[in-house]
Amino acid sequence: LDLSIPYVDVCDEWELAETSKLDLDQKAKDAGIPAIVSCGIWPGVSALMAAQGVAQLKKESFPSSSEEDINIETIDYSFFTA
Repeated sequence: LDLSIPYVDVCDEWELAETSKLDLDQKAKDAGIPAIVSCGIWPGVSALMAAQGVAQLKKESFPSSSEEDINIETIDYSFFTA
């Protein structure tokens, strides 16, 4: 906010989101700076990642097949946050 740069945070920690809202919400509004805290990325970005992964796997694994001929039934994610 001090640099007048719009801000988006994907953090999913409830306490941090609440603290940020209480401490910085009015400051961002007064400055006219968009600031979105705790917007999350799952499931939205994960769906985009899955679509990209499926397209890439089909193209690289089955180069001579039509994409419609290949059926991907499930995609499993394994991730952690530090």
